[in-house]
Amino acid sequence: MFEKPAAREITACPPPCESPAFDPTMIEEGWYKWWEENGFFHAEVNEQRKPYTIMIPLPNVTGALHLGHALNNSIQDFLIRHARMQGYEALWMPGTDHAGVATQAVVERRLWEDERVTRHDLGRRKMLERIWEWKEHYGGRILSQLRRIGASLDWERTQFTMSPEFTHAVQYAFSELFRDGLVYRGKRLINWSVGIQSALSNDELVYKNVKTHFWFFRYPVIGEQGRFIEIATTRPETMLGDTAVAVHPDPAGELHRRLEAAIAAGQEERVELLRKRIAEELPRLEGYAALVGKQVMLPLVERPIPIIADALLADPEKGTGALKVTPAHDPNDYACAQRNALPMINMMTPDGRLNEQAPAAMQGLTMAEGRAKVVEAMRALGYLAKIEDLEHEVAHCYRTDTVIEPYLLSQWFVKMQPLVEMARHTYEDGEVFFHPEHRGKDYMRWLDSTPDWCISRQVWWGHRIPIWYCRDCHPSIQIDQEGDPIGLSIPEEAQPIVPESRARDAKPATCPTCGGDHLVQDPDVLDTWFSSQLWPMGTLGWPEQTKDLEYFYPTSTLVTGRDILALWVARMIMMGMKFLGKTPYRDVVLHGTIQDEHGDIMSKSRGNGFDPVRAIEGGGDEIKGKVALRDVPAHRKEYYKPYGADSLRYGMLSMTAGQSQDIKMQILRSKRSEKEDGLDVFDVEIPRFEEGRRFGNKIWQAARGVVFRQCEGFTVDARIETIEDRWLYHRLHETSARIHGHIERFHLGQVCEEIYSFFWDDFCSWYLEIVKPRLWGALGDASKAQAQTHLVRVLDATLRLLHPVMPFLSEELWQALRKIRIKAGESDLPVALIRAPWPIAAEIPRDEEAAQLTQMLREIAGQVNQMRAQQPAVTDQMVLPSMVLFGGNASVRAKLTAASTGLSRFLRIEKIEECESYEPPVLSVRGIVGDIHLCCPLEGVIDLHAEIARLEKQLEQHIASIERIHKQLGNAKFVERAPAEVVAQTRERLVLEEQKRDGLHTQIAEMRALLK
Repeated sequence: MFEKPAAREITACPPPCESPAFDPTMIEEGWYKWWEENGFFHAEVNEQRKPYTIMIPLPNVTGALHLGHALNNSIQDFLIRHARMQGYEALWMPGTDHAGVATQAVVERRLWEDERVTRHDLGRRKMLERIWEWKEHYGGRILSQLRRIGASLDWERTQFTMSPEFTHAVQYAFSELFRDGLVYRGKRLINWSVGIQSALSNDELVYKNVKTHFWFFRYPVIGEQGRFIEIATTRPETMLGDTAVAVHPDPAGELHRRLEAAIAAGQEERVELLRKRIAEELPRLEGYAALVGKQVMLPLVERPIPIIADALLADPEKGTGALKVTPAHDPNDYACAQRNALPMINMMTPDGRLNEQAPAAMQGLTMAEGRAKVVEAMRALGYLAKIEDLEHEVAHCYRTDTVIEPYLLSQWFVKMQPLVEMARHTYEDGEVFFHPEHRGKDYMRWLDSTPDWCISRQVWWGHRIPIWYCRDCHPSIQIDQEGDPIGLSIPEEAQPIVPESRARDAKPATCPTCGGDHLVQDPDVLDTWFSSQLWPMGTLGWPEQTKDLEYFYPTSTLVTGRDILALWVARMIMMGMKFLGKTPYRDVVLHGTIQDEHGDIMSKSRGNGFDPVRAIEGGGDEIKGKVALRDVPAHRKEYYKPYGADSLRYGMLSMTAGQSQDIKMQILRSKRSEKEDGLDVFDVEIPRFEEGRRFGNKIWQAARGVVFRQCEGFTVDARIETIEDRWLYHRLHETSARIHGHIERFHLGQVCEEIYSFFWDDFCSWYLEIVKPRLWGALGDASKAQAQTHLVRVLDATLRLLHPVMPFLSEELWQALRKIRIKAGESDLPVALIRAPWPIAAEIPRDEEAAQLTQMLREIAGQVNQMRAQQPAVTDQMVLPSMVLFGGNASVRAKLTAASTGLSRFLRIEKIEECESYEPPVLSVRGIVGDIHLCCPLEGVIDLHAEIARLEKQLEQHIASIERIHKQLGNAKFVERAPAEVVAQTRERLVLEEQKRDGLHTQIAEMRALLK
């Protein structure tokens, strides 16, 4: 599908950044441009390497980068950079989705705002031209923003779901599914968005709590004067389409069965409710059951409708026990109508108004207006029994926020059950794995409950359904001035015609029934998710059997949010299994949703989020949120410092450590005293990104300020002889091994923790401090060369481990390190860190003895610092004359002492000695590590007179405290009235104070003895 480009000559690297501090603004743009122009992101079919493939969760062309994208793509970029460094031919496929409903809505809104023109004024073809123009101008915005976070996508392969190649894949898939009987057209109850006047699938609905009412209506029973059946409804307007009233056939039997079950289960509360229901409502319920076979007169439309028995719909435990059945406007009623062969009456127009089925006075009213009129009319007739308040979930359109109307309409559907079986087996047979593991259960739950999928949409932007109809056979089909069928004019019985050829853009020539050639194409387009489910295959050339498809498919890992597990993830698996017999990926990584510290979903539109690019580049932004955030107004201005992409990536990835689901991010906003344009102004700090910036600066300072400065012109000597060198490689081995395990489990937050701990705690805080005397030549040239060699090589390995997390910083420092190594005579170094081999733990020497010895040395350092803290006369900067190690294992003591050059400088002790036994002088500080004792003599170090005076002052304070406690305990009222635990605590404090007093007496006496 893609021709292999000619070999490229590597261009010159960006000039080195000489900033004394880490400044991301000076390095990021240059390195990204260099990587891209040299083709480091590009992948080709390469039989010498194994492939590793990631398909981007294709963003909408309407989209802009938000925090979810920043997290999602940071994870993907980590994995793809790691795979490249492991030697895989790593492909990260970029592209965008046409987003049919969303994109058309954006363009329609702009047309109206700018020109006061609707799509119907333009017509289908001109409207599509306008959308294509908009797409070419704005559609790549999010892809350019992804470059700012360092996303190393193979831009040479960028795809769009309405490209000619991908459109062919969509048409081919639809036609094959149709031929196999897995796609069909049928009249069924669907979810209708009045806002966009289109069908939607169940997975595109948003449920919101709505405050409304239960209206209780009475329907008169025909032939029984004065007798009524009472029903309750939340949608009074739909009663105009009622075709039956359903009751339970055996309410007494059903309620008593439930009562027995509740008693057996020990459900006391439910037992009481059932007993109350039986006592108060059973006579009425049985009376309703006795009416089965009779009719009621539906008020307002004066239509007789039957009273039917339906044990599935009518629940004798709820409501009045009788339900109105409106098959064309409720999914449960629709199922009831199918069971009982009831007629289905649609009483709504596509734009959400009452049609000719309603009384003349109500026709043309909106559903909301119709509701008010129905209630008013039922009250006037005396048929409104009562109204109760109610709050419940109502489905809304995910694009327009309008209430979804169940609507009876002929639409195109995918028969899901055969595909569900394929998808189920991939999980049960271990062909696909979910991370975290429990998401696999969510996947299976959706498979077990998904109905047939409505895939037709009544918009123009998208893949037009590749089906034609014959106007000679169906003259009722109306066409517009462009020759396209008008809206919903295609009759239910119209025979779909599929092209005979499977070639691209094929069309049927004649009608197979009558031979006529007056054919018109279905006006609807396919659901966006129908095309995006083909993303892993279509981007690699399917349905053609290309080399790319053979090599890169199945892909390796999918990284996405859990919210599209059903919409996209499961459907891709179905299509992969259906058409290629292979699941499209092995691992599915489902990350959580970004939330603020209060658990609310973060977004700029809500007012609690921010533009990630602003956090990268710095600068100001105007926030127009929906609601105020406690002390922060909804409409305000915010200013951000330039954290840079590396800091953002580190912050985002590190937040996933220990997070199994949603990810909470703290944002600190400091209000300025002045306003701008009448708006409050806030300076924003993002602690996670600040942590990333500080870590980046630590790496920058350690590399440039110590390693580069101390190792310029070094001589390579790779011998590993000292304890600290052996330990350093051992820690590098352990860190590399643990990082490998975390990546295998997709625990990337833990990777950040491992790198941070190794670099900051081990490399900087210990090794760099211990090794400085050697770098300065204190132990000779050979020791210096070895220290320099190990510093350079371990920093090299560390930067490789860091690269997937902080690619810009690591490449900048690694390139500078590469020059130092080349100058030292090292050869065969990779041209770029992005292509450098990944550190392999097995190739890094382990040394348990060095690890144990270094652990003891670090504990000794901790003990010395603690001893200094316990002796105020010994300041942190005071150099002590000596430290003696004694007792314990002689061999261990000798090895510890051998490392004393760096340790003594680190601890500010002139010399460290060891011996079998030692009698510590009175004036000294002491500690113990394992079974080895340590002692720092203080004679001649501190002023004994001043120290005695200080201790005597402390002694006076303790004596005074003892006197106060004695006085308190001598008070009978305190002892009698105070809580027992308070008295006990006071006595314990007295004992402690007396112990301190006695200890000080001893110390002072010992010091006075030294003065004699």
